[in-house]
Amino acid sequence: MFCGATITGAESATRADAGHNWMWITSSLCGLESIHLTKIIYAVYAKTVMLRKRILSGNTLVKRFKSAYLRNSSMATVIAIAAHAEDIITGAGGTLAKYAAEGRQVQTIIFAAGENPRKKIKKSIKADQLIGGSTVTHFSLRPGHLQEDFHKKHVRSRLLALLERENPEKIFTHGFEFDGEHRAVSRIVLDLVRESGMQCEVYAFATSPITLLKKNLPQLVVDTTKTFTTKVKAALVHNQHLPTNLLFWKLLAKDRLCGLVSRTKYAELFYRLN
Repeated sequence: MFCGATITGAESATRADAGHNWMWITSSLCGLESIHLTKIIYAVYAKTVMLRKRILSGNTLVKRFKSAYLRNSSMATVIAIAAHAEDIITGAGGTLAKYAAEGRQVQTIIFAAGENPRKKIKKSIKADQLIGGSTVTHFSLRPGHLQEDFHKKHVRSRLLALLERENPEKIFTHGFEFDGEHRAVSRIVLDLVRESGMQCEVYAFATSPITLLKKNLPQLVVDTTKTFTTKVKAALVHNQHLPTNLLFWKLLAKDRLCGLVSRTKYAELFYRLN
């Protein structure tokens, strides 16, 4: 017996049971809390793994897209080859401007510089910048002596090396025209493409409505409604009095006629040569 209060055996047992129950409840709660915490940790881990997979898959998609872009961009070079600088704009100016706006690399190769070569070269560079071109290559051959200078200046090997290096997906050049130099350039381009074994498509552009009458070859029609104004501006570089010049009306008639045929306002028509 102690002073104050007396604890009987029954009370001691009851308190012992209560203490045991409390410990059981506490341990149960701790167990539940531990289970709950484990679930939270697992959920966080699962989300982390899922997020990591998404990031990795995203990186894979980015890599695939980048690889495809680089692969396509390495092929997305378009080259226009003509005897004279203004032929490029008249025949394919709208198409080249459209391709440049779409991200293709547009290059121009000009055989003859004509009279006052330095001035002609400056004008061709300015016109090329207007249509979004990347480079202009001049061989500066003498008008009327194009084929003679072509062999004397070893232009064939230079042009072949350029085409093999750039590996264009499309080449636009002269086709069915009466001008002897235009036909000569067309033959040279086709011979070099065959010789190199390149798989690029070679198209003939039309510099006048008369040359649109060929119907027995595969055609490429490009809607140039949005780039026709750019084409006219580039043509004005070569001839500032274009509205009073026959070239302007020839250009307007040709592109409008192609537009009517293709049910657009303006268009450019090309024929596949290879």
